[in-house]
Amino acid sequence: MNSAPNCTNDFVVIGIPTNPAPGGQANIVGVNHLYSGGTDALCSTGPTVMFAYASGSGEVPASVVISQDGSQIGYVENLPTGSSYFHVLTLGTIGTNGTSTTAAVVPGSAGGNNAVDRTVLLSPDGGTTNQSSTNTVFVVYTPNDSSDVAYASTYSTAGGGSGYLYKISNVFNNSVPTIVWSVPIDAIPSTPVYDSVSNKVFFTDSSGRIDYVVDTGASPSVVYSAVLANGNTAENPVVVDSTHQMVYASFNSNGTNSLIVQVPTSMASAVSVPVGTASTIYTGPYEPDFNNAWYTGTGTPLLYIAGTGTGTLPTLYSVGFNGSGEMNSSVNASTPLTTGTADSAPVTEFYNATLQKDYLFVGVTNNCIASTNGGSAGCIMSLNITGGFPTVNASTTALAAAGGTTGIIVDNDSGFNQASSIYFATKTGDSLVKASQSGLN
Repeated sequence: MNSAPNCTNDFVVIGIPTNPAPGGQANIVGVNHLYSGGTDALCSTGPTVMFAYASGSGEVPASVVISQDGSQIGYVENLPTGSSYFHVLTLGTIGTNGTSTTAAVVPGSAGGNNAVDRTVLLSPDGGTTNQSSTNTVFVVYTPNDSSDVAYASTYSTAGGGSGYLYKISNVFNNSVPTIVWSVPIDAIPSTPVYDSVSNKVFFTDSSGRIDYVVDTGASPSVVYSAVLANGNTAENPVVVDSTHQMVYASFNSNGTNSLIVQVPTSMASAVSVPVGTASTIYTGPYEPDFNNAWYTGTGTPLLYIAGTGTGTLPTLYSVGFNGSGEMNSSVNASTPLTTGTADSAPVTEFYNATLQKDYLFVGVTNNCIASTNGGSAGCIMSLNITGGFPTVNASTTALAAAGGTTGIIVDNDSGFNQASSIYFATKTGDSLVKASQSGLN
């Protein structure tokens, strides 16, 4: 995407994992005037709070999703009482919509704003059974958002753990979101991911499996895989390669190692590659990503993942593929990302066609190895993987990030100043950060 940046209409939105208060702390915040600061600023002021809402009474702990025209956002609200709601919020265009993260307004209420907050309780029986959710919803977009649907998951840690998967209609069509069906799960599920080719919704679970539901009929059921990680494992979302019909999942423990696993959507086979020592201190490794050669089908395709190293030493690994697209059974390169104990963020790849560089971004929570630019605590690193596996050392391009980063969002490829950027939040101080892709400045 190479459209001109717009100071007023371009915005980023983030959910805040805290309970909101009208007139006080917001749990949904939007920021515009993004391209400001420095000698090449496009916006004269900023960044500026565009809206700040107190939506419901619970936290918004996971990523939000945005309608195609940018007028609506969807997210999960998680309540202290152990229940959760899916929200579709139509942003206000008149009145007061909040100008500070600590002066939130209620959608459609204070200040005469015309925001509309529509919700559905994530419960299979209308409230008799209530479960928490700190997972992101997965939206399947349709033309003009007319028939968008979303998939959401909830969970309970009671007993051995359990959950539900939901299909929700009326997502971004200005109607009240509605549960189409719900499916019980015999373990704690991850965020769901839908594959349009196989018509399956995939997720990992707390029993170390990759499961799916075929979205057919009013009462689908879960198909469970064999146990792929029999340790005390976390539930991280999968990555689905629809083109090649492959699913990738990471597990922090099979009792011995942390793993990246590749399975076909048919679940007929599996390749597991160790990417560090098993660890239950953190829930990583998180989602992998691929180099530009993998996406384009030219050159040498590689998978990148921030594994666990010795268990608490985040380490960047790459894994190759054979001629049939099957993942090799062992890593082909690795390098530490920290000098001591820490956790990492998911890796995020982006090919900047304007600069003709393939970037890989990754954050760590402490002991950043790129101490010259990122300091010795939490940081984010920009790694150039255009020519292959990168060198990571004290002088690597980096930026301090207190407590590490959330997932990283890329602001595309553009020849305009400051328009080729990344966005993330820090885990300490809950600061929203914009930085350039190349220099992290």
